[in-house]
Amino acid sequence: MASIIRDASLAPQGRQKIEWARRHMAVLDGIAQDLKRDRPLEGLKVAVSIHLEAKTAYLAQVLHQGGADVFATGSNPLSTQDDVCAALSESGVTVYATHGCTAEEYHDYLCRALSEKPDVLIDDGGDMVHILHEEHPEWAENLRGGCEETTTGVIRLRSRAAAGKLNFPMFSINDADCKHLFDNLSFHIERGEKIAVIGENGIGKSSLLHALRGELKPDKGRIRWGQEVKVSYFDQENRQLHPELTVIEELWSRWPRKNETEIRTMLGRVLLQGEDVYKKVGVLSGGERAKLAFAILMMERGNFLMLDEPTNHLDLRSKEILEDALRDYEGTLLFVSHDRYLLKAVPDRIIEIFDDHVEVFKGNYDYYIEKQQEKAAKAAPPPKAEKAPSEGSVTYHRSKQQKAEEARRRARLRELEKQIEEMEGEIASIEADLQNPDAFAGDYQKMQEACTRLEERKNALSAAMDEWITLGDE
Repeated sequence: MASIIRDASLAPQGRQKIEWARRHMAVLDGIAQDLKRDRPLEGLKVAVSIHLEAKTAYLAQVLHQGGADVFATGSNPLSTQDDVCAALSESGVTVYATHGCTAEEYHDYLCRALSEKPDVLIDDGGDMVHILHEEHPEWAENLRGGCEETTTGVIRLRSRAAAGKLNFPMFSINDADCKHLFDNLSFHIERGEKIAVIGENGIGKSSLLHALRGELKPDKGRIRWGQEVKVSYFDQENRQLHPELTVIEELWSRWPRKNETEIRTMLGRVLLQGEDVYKKVGVLSGGERAKLAFAILMMERGNFLMLDEPTNHLDLRSKEILEDALRDYEGTLLFVSHDRYLLKAVPDRIIEIFDDHVEVFKGNYDYYIEKQQEKAAKAAPPPKAEKAPSEGSVTYHRSKQQKAEEARRRARLRELEKQIEEMEGEIASIEADLQNPDAFAGDYQKMQEACTRLEERKNALSAAMDEWITLGDE
């Protein structure tokens, strides 16, 4: 079957990203060589729902190189990278994914992949498993089993298994099950504080929120809540919404005693107005679903907000409104985010999570960056005056110089990797704004500035990737 992607002409840039990822994943690359040689997956059909970016795309490519017919969809429309999808499709993987697609399109893409009646499932969030049980069980007739990566998906799997409604084997490859996330994690939150949680991808930030909500049990230690704490939680995937209901029905089903004026007033506060309130939740964009989720949070009137990547799906205007609302919020706030603007605007404390400890910074993101720079300056060795080498020490100094150059090369590679990750995130955010007709509210100057910024970031990303590949070859 033919892929459904945004633009096939984006493949060259996507190939460059995947090549960057391949060089960064030595273990998988080694496995790939064996799979290409032996093709042990010949004839196997694999349905994949993953964040379609460079590293995961390379995984799909490796499966295809091993002989499998791979049908890939993006598990989060806002993280889908159209250039990566184009390159992946060009390599022979069937791809159903477009950046910023609606919930209805997202569901259609999942169904297209699953209608191939796969032998193996790789799920991210549990949506494929849900469709095979609740909508099209006939598509699971050849299914041998599968795996689930996310905490949310594993929680859904466990709930289904406990109810005796899991009809095929699934195993968890979630961090919380497959590795020890962190030790000695201890912190105290005072009433009214606004705290951001940051850390490397995969360190367990979202798992921490699930543990605080009681959905994951810590191996040891305890979680203590104050009296009369009422937690309201924002899930970045918004899986608590009901796609068959309209926007106004979603709120009415939860607060049936509210009248229409009260419901519409609340929706208006999150910019869901006019005929939009009669849209089915299933056809809403990611940003509209996020706005609806925020309306629910506001009506719950929790005094402790727990937010997981709250700005991921929002346009520029909505992000600004959210920042203002969170700054003015009088309750306690704990949130996970990679959004540097939000991290600068809202928190009065930042907690950075590591494998074996946490570090606390009593300020916003600007303060955090300042402290990181101070730490780097202290760690840097003082410059030493160079002396002319004696004839007998030339070899020693050359070896020493080579070691220093190698250390600088590795440091530059790490710096480039961080820059590439940040630029990819910024590009995705700008593209999401440009695809949302309400993002600039008719301000064409701002739109032009965003287009210019996008082009600059893409050029900078291409240059950074070229340098990364060149340094990796040395």
